[in-house]
This record gives sequence, structure tokens and C-alpha cells, in this order.
Amino acid sequence: SLIKQFQPKYNINLKDDKSYPYIVIKNEPFPRIFLTRNKINDGSEYLGPFTSVGKVRELLSFIKEFIPLRTCKLNLTQQNILKQKFKVCLEYHLGNCKGPCEGLQSSEDYQEGLQQVKQIIKGNLTPVIQRYKEEMNYYVEELQFEKAEIIKKKIDGLEN
Repeated sequence: SLIKQFQPKYNINLKDDKSYPYIVIKNEPFPRIFLTRNKINDGSEYLGPFTSVGKVRELLSFIKEFIPLRTCKLNLTQQNILKQKFKVCLEYHLGNCKGPCEGLQSSEDYQEGLQQVKQIIKGNLTPVIQRYKEEMNYYVEELQFEKAEIIKKKIDGLEN
């Protein structure tokens, strides 16, 4: 903070006027998660600051790949969902979102995925891995081996 305040002449660090990256969890009914460099006091949860933008982007792409959360900027209030104002987007058809805009995903299910993301970002991987192992064992017992393999890939990705 002193370097930013006084900006010493011979300090080459932070001369590009970039600020540190944060991961934002917006304060919305179905919160979005994305990368930002501007911290705004709007009630959203900011995780960070991080030192490497590349690592943050890698983490966000991992989260997007394994935990389906929305990326659209729609105003998903309960009234708008009940009025069916929105249609599912391409992300839904690709399997990256479960469609909370049409009410296809409950708020409780979405919050569960959000808690998993928070655990991953904070580095607490054991509860997330344990939950995935239970889900994988359930699919194996039901003889749904394709779904179990998808869960196994998620576990391997988290362990790596």
C-alpha cells in the first residue's frame, strides 16, 4: 500500500497501474462468479487479492468446467422467473449451467454449488472431494457408470 501511495521513482513494480485481481461472488439471488480488478462496495463478496491473474483464470475455468453456475447477467428475481421472462442460453445446452433462469434449478441446489466453489477457492478440498466420492458411490450402486466416471474426473481434477 505504501508503494501505491508514494510511487517511488526507481520501483519498477506496480508501474503499470494495474491493481490486484479479485474473485467476486455477486450479491444476487443466483450469484455469479467472475474476475475483477475493481473492488466496489455493493454487498458482494470479494475473495483475494491474488498475485497471479493466470492462476485465478485457471481456477475460474476449472470451476466453470466442474461446477455448473450461471454466467449470464440476467436479473433473476423470483418474480421474473415465475413470469418466464428468460429462456435458457447456450451455456445450458452445453451443460455449463442448470438453467436457473427458467426455474430448472432450485435456489438450494445453486447455493450448494456456490458453497463448493467457496471451499475450493479457500483451499478446503476435503469436504468437496468427500461429497463427490459419496455421489460417485451412489451412481455405482445404481449401475450408472457413465455418470460415475464424470464424477471420478472431477475428483481427479480436484486432487491435481
